[in-house]
Amino acid sequence: MRDIGLDEADDDALIALALREGRFIITHDKDFGNILTYPQRRHGGVILIRLRLPTPKNACAAIRNLLAAVPESKLYGNVAVLEEGRIRISRGR
Repeated sequence: MRDIGLDEADDDALIALALREGRFIITHDKDFGNILTYPQRRHGGVILIRLRLPTPKNACAAIRNLLAAVPESKLYGNVAVLEEGRIRISRGR
């Protein structure tokens, strides 16, 4: 986010940008993964990476596995939690 001037942006600004641009938020930040934080709020979707070794290589592999297993339409507005060998999707309201 630093390259577009949003390295200090709060969660609401990031959610608004992602929604406006039709993007998912990919993060290690558990605050984004708490669907209860967004009870009536729309968001484009959150991909929360919760790996024991969250290296870029492992994170990319987990995201590739997610995209191969779950249609993009099922990710929109929901939270996908990626763990070793497991994908959980929390449905939005």
